Amino acid sequence: MRNSYGQMGALLRTGACLLIMLGLATPAAAQFGGLKKKLKAAAGQEGAAEGAKQAGVSDVPGANAAAGKAGAAGGSVVLTPEVVDQMVAGLKAQKAYRETAQTADTPYGRYNKASEAYETAHAKCEAGHQAFLNRLAGDEKLLAQYSEIVKKMTDAMGKGDNAAVERYQHESQMLEDPSCAAKQPQRPDDYYQSKRDIDSKAEQEGLKKSGLSQAEYAMALERGEGILLNSPPPDASESEMKAVNARAAELKPLLHIQDETTTRAMKPAPAPAPVPVAVPAPAPQPGVTQAQMDMGNCVSANAQKHQKEIEALGERAKAAQQAGDMPKTMAIADSINRLQMAGCNNGR
Repeated sequence: MRNSYGQMGALLRTGACLLIMLGLATPAAAQFGGLKKKLKAAAGQEGAAEGAKQAGVSDVPGANAAAGKAGAAGGSVVLTPEVVDQMVAGLKAQKAYRETAQTADTPYGRYNKASEAYETAHAKCEAGHQAFLNRLAGDEKLLAQYSEIVKKMTDAMGKGDNAAVERYQHESQMLEDPSCAAKQPQRPDDYYQSKRDIDSKAEQEGLKKSGLSQAEYAMALERGEGILLNSPPPDASESEMKAVNARAAELKPLLHIQDETTTRAMKPAPAPAPVPVAVPAPAPQPGVTQAQMDMGNCVSANAQKHQKEIEALGERAKAAQQAGDMPKTMAIADSINRLQMAGCNNGR
């Protein structure tokens, strides 16, 4: 048993270095707001006469009553069922364009696909981490194998052999689970510019598909959003609100409006007050001693209790390692180990 404790201690001390070396993904914004700003700005630049000509409207009260698109209320678009159909068609075209570009065979699309695959693998690795620790505690051969890899990696760190460090890190990750060896993809330098270009092209696709002028489309989207948010324009008619609300199920997701009923459904019901019960200690698993289980539970509890401190120390250790300051890196790793092991040795 003493030998097993010594191996566990060595693992935890050197394992802290491994955790420091692992990069964490830090991994979009509402797009409709940007569209409204652009369209409204463009609509304002058209000028009153040109806007009236394109929209088929007039500033003379009653002159556009038969036009179907615009009425006397300041020359604003009237949301008839036909205009709402055009809004939906435009918004669907925008959404389809963005979704296609999201995973297209371009640097932008390839990065998105690789990033999604990495996030999936990272989540799987995190979910299985505790199971791996349990396997280490109950499998002396696996524990010895893992400890040897971590020892080699630590020695390579001390020598500044980054290639060897990366190789041993990969070995240790593969031993835990292949998903743990997934690497976060490098984001292209022009990623955000590409995204802006795609957003702009998507907006143009939506405008084209709608069949409305730029001014009409901007005003229709603004009026429709106001109605769906229960803040209709002062001049909105009952028929307009009826036409928009009839297509609310389609429009709300396209305009990134979350339905109140959906929001309420997402909120969990208040849990009843817990009734204190005596929870018996879990029985040792086959091949795992009670002392080993107690050690693992103690380390886990310390990690949760000192999570912020450990994360802060991890960032400092990462910076020190990148600067090539190995003594400082090892000293910080020892501090992390002390936080994790506090009270877990029972004097042994």
